[in-house]
Amino acid sequence: MEAILLLTHELPETVSGALTTLSILLPNMLIMTTTNEGLSNALSELISRGVGEVVLVNLLGEPVSIPQGINVRINWASPGNLVIQYLGSVLLKHLDLIRSDALGLIAKSLIALTGDPRLALMMRWNFDINMLGGFIRDVRSLVIDDARVLSFIDPRNVKPGLHIMCACNGSLSYTGNSLVVISMYPNLISGMIKLVNEGLKPALAIVTPPTLNESEISLKRALLTLNVPIITILGTEGGPHIAGSLLNAIFQVAHMG
Repeated sequence: MEAILLLTHELPETVSGALTTLSILLPNMLIMTTTNEGLSNALSELISRGVGEVVLVNLLGEPVSIPQGINVRINWASPGNLVIQYLGSVLLKHLDLIRSDALGLIAKSLIALTGDPRLALMMRWNFDINMLGGFIRDVRSLVIDDARVLSFIDPRNVKPGLHIMCACNGSLSYTGNSLVVISMYPNLISGMIKLVNEGLKPALAIVTPPTLNESEISLKRALLTLNVPIITILGTEGGPHIAGSLLNAIFQVAHMG
């Protein structure tokens, strides 16, 4: 069994979130963090759990010595500031180990679309994704902000009778049984937050617009605190192709029952 051990004092929120998502997507892989002082105990724990090989990721920016008497094969990785890229490479290497449920299907669809596993690691949600099928069964309308989203959806997975509306004029409106997709325009996020606070909650929202600054990324984080099922991609990348890929995977999950 292989394990990943990150040596660090403190992880930035973005890296910490990506690491958590990686652990969720690869439930059968041991992923731990420790400090230089805790290295010996961490390695001993991994050995006691049957680990025969450890990838030691040094994020400390200082030399690290392996304690004597540790009987495990160690491979070194020093990604510097490219930690998320490194974690993405781990996910890509172990695609066959990604969980086989709804979350795994969605993550794989993102990777297949772009070839970039970092998108899957930057995915955030605020609900039990295995309940997606139930959410979609209650949806009567799909509200999108860019018609290009539809080009990434397999029509065979779309529920018959689904009413599709485009908020392409920059004005967002929906009903309580709507699936809302914001794929291009971050300004619509504020509009949705306002509507939710006024009591109008969509059945589900996919929010993946490209963002230019930290304040727009903060809006995505704010969405995750709402009592509404949200799937979003943190970071600057986004667009209709990402939203369409997520939506197609969600429809596929619902279609499979």
